[in-house]
Amino acid sequence: MKKSLFTTGCALLTVAVSAQFVMKYETHAIRTGDNHHFIITNNTGVGTPGASQVWDFTDLTSAGDLTSHMINSMETPRFDEIPQANAVIEEFGNKFYFKVTKDRIDNYGVIGCGNGLIRFDNPWAKMIFPFSYGDVHEGTFSGYSGTEANANPIGGTYSLEADGYGTLLLPGGVEINNVLRHKTTLNYSQGTCQTSTITYRWYCKEVRYPLLSIIQEVTPGKTYISRTAYYADAGNIVQKPGNDDDDKNTKKLAGEGIKLSIYPNPYSEAFDVNYSLSESSKVTLSIYDNTGKQIKSHNLGTIEAGAHKFQVKASENGMRPGAYIVKIFVNDDVITTKVVQID
Repeated sequence: MKKSLFTTGCALLTVAVSAQFVMKYETHAIRTGDNHHFIITNNTGVGTPGASQVWDFTDLTSAGDLTSHMINSMETPRFDEIPQANAVIEEFGNKFYFKVTKDRIDNYGVIGCGNGLIRFDNPWAKMIFPFSYGDVHEGTFSGYSGTEANANPIGGTYSLEADGYGTLLLPGGVEINNVLRHKTTLNYSQGTCQTSTITYRWYCKEVRYPLLSIIQEVTPGKTYISRTAYYADAGNIVQKPGNDDDDKNTKKLAGEGIKLSIYPNPYSEAFDVNYSLSESSKVTLSIYDNTGKQIKSHNLGTIEAGAHKFQVKASENGMRPGAYIVKIFVNDDVITTKVVQID
């Protein structure tokens, strides 16, 4: 088996890549004072995960509207009941309480329109920064519903996954390129009730909040879509068919056309990351294990246009035999590939 792997590694592996944007605190964190307008639609399927997808939702029909209000938590009447939060998203009278920091957004609870309370002492993460295609984050959460004196425990596990990127098609001839799909899965129990909520959200670099959101509820023996809604102003940020004007969302990305190769792959002690840039760019190389956990990041600084090589030694990066994800961040874009270490 080792011989076969080494034979595979004798040839230079050139990876077909495309640039994907990175979700960052500066561009995608909750910002108090904002309002985000959705069109609620008929429910539909969620499409497929993976690279270079085309998600076609052009047949969605309007069934109403929804505005998400981003509020400073101190401005809400019952902020002292969820004191960890610093931001609130209000939808249909329901207030969702979050703590927003530079590296994550945590959900600490909700106060419903009927004044019911759910509070998480151990919160679940709504978003991790930075986050890009292939990233995964998992954890547990716990809390209670009701009051502390009459509490009903609630808890479970959660996962965040950037499981796809590509082009999103919405009603009205709207086409948005370089879109990232962000999947959130909550598996929770309250008493004897076991439920899962899976939320798919599509994001692009130019818009802070989701372009499309589909919420899927899963209970024993039943799966159904509970809500589908898309960004009401999506048509203002994309180039519609037949328009020759250069739209800010369709400009050439800094990472497009980058040539990236790993040699040898598989490797045993070290490998070279060979890459070329079409223009001077800020470059960072990061390495993740197969669960999506970052194990090392190298800030390479501003690199001039041309061909370059960076050597990665397993012993200096805490790497052991197994599969790894290598990401090169070029300005605001990211190129992803995989590498395998053998004994």
